Amino acid sequence: MAHAVSESFFATLKAEEITQPCAMKQEAHPGIAAYIHGFYNPARLHSSRGYLSPNEYARGMANAGQSPSMRFAA
Repeated sequence: MAHAVSESFFATLKAEEITQPCAMKQEAHPGIAAYIHGFYNPARLHSSRGYLSPNEYARGMANAGQSPSMRFAA
């Protein structure tokens, strides 16, 4: 399951943020970090999480007394 989640994330990252190749990792880092922290985690809704953003989902799990990673621990 984790493999599919990471593949989905990187496909989304490539489609929505990384539209041109970067010559060096240092060139890509600021754009990727801004995408993750500025859009993907706080705003992007996920159907697998009840149409919540990752941040909203993590807050809900924390309020329920669970680690967000516990959902997939079975």
